[in-house]
Amino acid sequence: MYFGDNRRMSGDISQLQRLTDEQVQSRLRAYADGGRFQEALRWLWDQAGDIIEETSAKHFGDAVAKLNREHFTKPVNLQKLAEVLAELNGM
Repeated sequence: MYFGDNRRMSGDISQLQRLTDEQVQSRLRAYADGGRFQEALRWLWDQAGDIIEETSAKHFGDAVAKLNREHFTKPVNLQKLAEVLAELNGM
């Protein structure tokens, strides 16, 4: 599963199960938790970003390494997260 150029889910997602409304809300709360998740993600990148990027590039190519940097260092987009969760539920 990955996001292609059009930023929509692509790949085989047949093994994924539909989330309940409670599970969706739980995930949104976890990501919105006063910014703590975003802070922890940024801390992780600060501590291990070079290793993550190097390993990603080695195994999956430079494009994936760049995508990892983008995901780890930009703010969590709760609206996009809600859209992805809704899309998964609409499988």
